[in-house]
Amino acid sequence: MREAHEEAGLVIEPADVELVHTVHMRELPTDPPRVQFFFRALRWEGEPKRQEPDKCLSWRWWNVRDLPEPIVD
Repeated sequence: MREAHEEAGLVIEPADVELVHTVHMRELPTDPPRVQFFFRALRWEGEPKRQEPDKCLSWRWWNVRDLPEPIVD
């Protein structure tokens, strides 16, 4: 919710998100483990806008069957 506000200017209440996926990963065996949590927002306030142009060049919506290349696995 904090990141959605910082990166997209959206306001999301804690009751309006649900956990949809968890990833436990290590790039290399010697790296410390990381856990990533993915949430779905059921409701939000505001229109998404690029808040951090120094970190993100642009946003675009893509059909899931027509994603651009290259894409992160």
